[in-house]
Amino acid sequence: MLDEIQPDLLGGPDDLDRVVADCDFLSTHLHLTANTRHIIDARRLGLMKPTACVINVARGGLIDEEALYQALLDNRLGGAGLDVFADEPPDPTNPVYQLPNVFVTPHTGGSTDGTSRKRASFADDNLDRYARGEEIAARVV
Repeated sequence: MLDEIQPDLLGGPDDLDRVVADCDFLSTHLHLTANTRHIIDARRLGLMKPTACVINVARGGLIDEEALYQALLDNRLGGAGLDVFADEPPDPTNPVYQLPNVFVTPHTGGSTDGTSRKRASFADDNLDRYARGEEIAARVV
């Protein structure tokens, strides 16, 4: 029974090419750093199945959008869902956003009713702390 619920792969950064080649849906969830910029580039897109889809909800610079456009245009990739963009604000005339197998949303993936309420409550609590002369929570200096 336990074997049925175990992941197919537990790996690290060295396993990325294997994961990219095997997956049907690749969803990015990384910070954008010098090491992760274009981590999904033309080479890695070329490893993917032609029916696979890339989903980017983290940072626009994780995916090389020009390489993504070319892979989609050449039917080497099934589709893409983009909630973040290489350039902010995004240019709506960017050719990759015009493709019929690309879905674009305005970076609202984390905007649920629950997260909106938690953000409002956090801000309200901080205003109360400030009014009482207390240190505010999660202060960035």
